[in-house]
Amino acid sequence: MRFKVIQKKNIKLLFVVIIIASVSIGTTIFLLYRQSSKEISDFYEISSEEIEISEIEVNNQIQIGDTTLVQSIQDPLNIFEAEWKINYKGIHNPNEFIIISYELNVSVLKIYIYSALDEQALDKDVEYSNLTLFVNPNYDLYGFRSNSKKGNI
Repeated sequence: MRFKVIQKKNIKLLFVVIIIASVSIGTTIFLLYRQSSKEISDFYEISSEEIEISEIEVNNQIQIGDTTLVQSIQDPLNIFEAEWKINYKGIHNPNEFIIISYELNVSVLKIYIYSALDEQALDKDVEYSNLTLFVNPNYDLYGFRSNSKKGNI
């Protein structure tokens, strides 16, 4: 009978040790992943098919990083193109770093660029951010607004 009691205690002790080891290993892996650098790059374009415009307005709300606006485009069928490269750490969803949308208001194409992450998260976790915006040079008027707090335009 005493042997069974000792066996139960050993099984409970082994179970506790396994749980502690699992939590320790899981925490270590999570912390290493959070601190390791990752890189994403992506591309966005707006085609001129079925859109007739005479003006382009770009509203950039990305808070940090370098933004470059170029009045040149490789594909003449596109009105607007954007490409970016971001080095970051943390557990954020890369799809939230840069979000681009647009609306057509009569003959004005309004393009909105922003981040769904708050400024504090961007400032803490983004190590490098480069956003290049290409606009087609074949239109009459262009407008560019930017609300960048840290970075170069």
